[in-house]
Amino acid sequence: MHNLFYNTPARLKYVKSQATELSHITDIVNRLALGHPDIAMTLRSGDKLLLRTAGNGDLQQTIAGIYGVATAKAMLAFSGEDLDFKVSGYVSLPDTTRATRTHMTLLLNGRYFKNFNLAKAVIAGYGSKLMVGRYPLAVVNITIDPQLVDVNVHPTKQELRISKEPALAS
Repeated sequence: MHNLFYNTPARLKYVKSQATELSHITDIVNRLALGHPDIAMTLRSGDKLLLRTAGNGDLQQTIAGIYGVATAKAMLAFSGEDLDFKVSGYVSLPDTTRATRTHMTLLLNGRYFKNFNLAKAVIAGYGSKLMVGRYPLAVVNITIDPQLVDVNVHPTKQELRISKEPALAS
């Protein structure tokens, strides 16, 4: 697809600078790519290539396309499951951190969402290994029966309520 949004009307007063809008778009496409590593994605801005994923289903390769090969190779894979949840993904070592939580991606059945308690649980998993005010890079993919999820918590549908959330966070 080319020029996907060329004819979309927008209220000019809500449009930020081109750099800010591009940053938001890049963030959304990056999270879509992390949620669906089996789909090839390319993001360009003018002549500049911002993202290209292979679409071969390899999450670590998708992470490399977003955060760089060295960072992806240094991340640790994890997985676990119980009767209700299946959790897998990659987390960075304690020496690879960022100043904000924005590089912590939580995915529920391939869909990006925000959940303070689960993000806090990821950070708690590091114990005292993280420096104060630093946050790990993480891609956490949770597979769960959709009937255990309430998506009608927030108008943007980015926040979800998960049944048995305390068990998932532990």
